[in-house]
Parts: sequence; structure tokens; C-alpha cells
Amino acid sequence: MREHVAKNKTEYPDRTHGSVVAAKVRKLANRLTADARRAHLDAAMAKIYGGSNAEKTALARRESGV
Repeated sequence: MREHVAKNKTEYPDRTHGSVVAAKVRKLANRLTADARRAHLDAAMAKIYGGSNAEKTALARRESGV
């Protein structure tokens, strides 16, 4: 019968470059107004789905079944 060999647990650092950057981004994002958040969301949707009018573009993709 084979014995179970324990795997070494990987130790992750508490603080990394990515965690520091993520904290800064969250801090900046929490300062945004509702209008600024909407503007950023619209820009992101336009980048994802293409076109300058993200709402119409996203709606057209949903309706077409893509």
C-alpha cells in the first residue's frame, strides 16, 4: 500500500507589487462620482464591444444571439 506524501505548501508573501497596485486602484476608484463611474463604464463597454455608443452596440450583440 502506498503512503500519502504531503505536498509542500507554497508560502505567498503578504505584500506584492500587484497587491499594492490593486490597493491604489481601489482607493482611486472609491473617489469617483457616479457620473465618472458611468463614463468609465461606457468607455470600457465601447472598448469591449466596439463602437462609440456602447449601449446600442452591446444591445445589438445580445439581440443577435452572439
